[in-house]
Amino acid sequence: MLDIKIQKNDLGLWEAEATLNLPEVKVIVMKAEKDQIKYDLQSKLSEIVSEYVEKHVGEDEF
Repeated sequence: MLDIKIQKNDLGLWEAEATLNLPEVKVIVMKAEKDQIKYDLQSKLSEIVSEYVEKHVGEDEF
């Protein structure tokens, strides 16, 4: 479930608050070098969240 609240704040700026509740997400990456694991985990999880937002948020939300 994705809940987005968009409103103009006291400074006249658009402010968006998003709450994303997902079921469990498991990502497995394998690398020869340990220092590459962090980047790949961040990248894979970011891709999942980006796809979820793209699929579940219509243009009418904005």
